[in-house]
Amino acid sequence: MKYLLLITFMFGSAHCLLDDIIPKVINNTDTNGDGFISLTEISAQILSFDADGNGIVTKHEFVEGWVAAYGDNRPDTNTFFNNLDINDDHYLTDSDMQEHKRLNNIIVDENDLITYADFETFIRNMHPGHGNHEP
Repeated sequence: MKYLLLITFMFGSAHCLLDDIIPKVINNTDTNGDGFISLTEISAQILSFDADGNGIVTKHEFVEGWVAAYGDNRPDTNTFFNNLDINDDHYLTDSDMQEHKRLNNIIVDENDLITYADFETFIRNMHPGHGNHEP
């Protein structure tokens, strides 16, 4: 019984963490409150982590900002950054989101809008969502 509780804690809590993070990300990203996420809103959310204001988000800036904003753990956030940085240039810019759109990693309608459900799926696909590390 003791081992079952330990396993449940170790693997169950990480899933809950991502379940807690996603609604906060959606709320912070849908800045106009229209019930959809636009690519412009995603870019603005990512750029909110641009600590030096140079228009690109480094891994360090993203990890520090994401962990502070959402209480995620650093190992998962590092992997999340790597998955978002699809062109592997070690920065997050608009071109990364455009490439995710082109590859259909994120489902976007003809107006470049994303439903909450599709945005959640995108986050879950990009975020490793495992581990039980402290931030």
